[in-house]
Amino acid sequence: MARLFLLFTLTPLVELFVLIRVGKILGFWPIFLIIIGTVLLGIVLVMAQGQYLMRRFTDEVHQGQLPADSLFHALVVFVGGVLFIVPGFLTDLLGAVAVFPLTRVLLVRAFKKSLAQQMAAGRVVVMRGPGFRPPPRDVTPPASQQIVDVSPSPKNEDPS
Repeated sequence: MARLFLLFTLTPLVELFVLIRVGKILGFWPIFLIIIGTVLLGIVLVMAQGQYLMRRFTDEVHQGQLPADSLFHALVVFVGGVLFIVPGFLTDLLGAVAVFPLTRVLLVRAFKKSLAQQMAAGRVVVMRGPGFRPPPRDVTPPASQQIVDVSPSPKNEDPS
């Protein structure tokens, strides 16, 4: 929780500091145009990569493969798109790293490795089944409960 707080407070402050510094050098209009240009570039890149990943996802599903890798890539592209929308040079740079395929592969690999380590350490729990409840550890009912079989039996129409 503290990391998220720092992320959402320090990132805008750093971005504002960088924008003011660069703005003093270049002036208002060039900075404004650069910000608008990177947002538009980010939108185009995210749309193109999103369409590519959607085709890849559907191809994998049609071939009967689990599209897990495509979903990881789509998640990273989504985060990159959000970073492109946030005004600033640093977030745009991080967004570009997340959206470009060559660097995205490295991010996905690192994310999967980190997730595997967290799952092995028990910090991430995978929930399965109805309602995403964890599977019960003891499936035998207590002795005080009676198990009644209620399977249907054929109904006799003629009572004679």
